[in-house]
Order: sequence, then structure tokens, then C-alpha cells
Amino acid sequence: MSVNGPELFTALTAMNSSTKYELLSALPDSMPFDVAMLRTSWDDDVASLERGVDTRWIYPAKAARDPEILEYLTQIAARGAKVRVLASVPNRILISDRVRAVVPDTGEGPGPKALFITGRPLVRAIYTQFVEMWRASMPVGFSTGGLDVDLVRDTLSALQTGLTDEAAARQFGWSLRTYRRRIAAVLSLLGTTSRFEAGALARTQGWI
Repeated sequence: MSVNGPELFTALTAMNSSTKYELLSALPDSMPFDVAMLRTSWDDDVASLERGVDTRWIYPAKAARDPEILEYLTQIAARGAKVRVLASVPNRILISDRVRAVVPDTGEGPGPKALFITGRPLVRAIYTQFVEMWRASMPVGFSTGGLDVDLVRDTLSALQTGLTDEAAARQFGWSLRTYRRRIAAVLSLLGTTSRFEAGALARTQGWI
């Protein structure tokens, strides 16, 4: 079933509220991200978590490069959501209890449209795609040892010292393996493989 216009928002809200066990969501690079917009769903998201719904979100690195958005993701992760960041998320995915799924409808016509899918083989295929993306993504939240604002800023501060990895790790009280893992995560978040370029990107993206 294809839904668009105001009916789409209503249908998505109803699907979220009727989920009993598991809600999986991936948000695409093409989506506009604004922390104020994300916070409008805070109460509904927390209510879902408090009902015991296993909630997993995949956000694109594009969104999490904004310190305010990464802080929001860390906060919702602290309330029990499982949140991860992927270098690129091509399409919107929403899966409810592994029996219903929503994907974009790319057919002709004005405004955003979505396909609501209930056929088990199709839902299973979409679920498999989500799992593959999940495995390739980075966790968010202090309790998972994942990305959060402090980790990103501390790692960037360590990089700015100009010290060797061994010396910087000792100065910040990290193991060498932890330090290098953090650097790899921060570089991936910023969208570069260059430590030198990371500094410039960090400044333009508001981290330093």
C-alpha cells in the first residue's frame, strides 16, 4: 500500500505506537536533520522504550557530525534506545515487529510517499538489509563504549597535541589500541581518512 501527504505522518505514528516488541529504523542521508525536529518525538520515543520495545536506530554520519545531534542521540541511547551511526544510509527503512515494513515509494507524484509492506518474504528481505547495515555501523552512547560528544572532542584534542600515538595515549590515560580505535571512529564520523584533514573538518563542523 502506498501512502503520501498528511496520511503518511498519521500512518507512521500509528505504526510506531502499535509496535509491541521491536522497532527498527534507518534514516537516510537525504533527510534534513535538525535537533529541534528530532526532539519533537522525544516523548513518544521514550514512551515506546518504557513499554519495553527494543528500539534500534541507524543514523547517517552526516547527521551525527553535528555536535547537538550527537548529544541528542547519546541522550536517547541513555534512555535505552540502541543507536548507531553509518557512513552512509541510502534509504529510509522502518520495520515493526518484523511483520510490517515501510520503505520509500519512488513512483511518480507530488510529495513524499511510502510503501507499507506486510508480505513476510519482503519484510524479511528488508530486515536482512537492516541487519547488514547495523553490523557495519558504529555504536553511540557512553554505556556501549561508542561515540559521544566527549569522546569525539577528547580524541580531537589528543590529535591536536601532535604527539605520537603512544605518547598521546599515555597522556590521556588510554591504551594504544583504544586510542587508535577512537581515532578511526572519529575520522569515519567526520568523513575522512586523513588526520590532518580531520582538524579542518572538526572546525567547520563545530567540534573545536
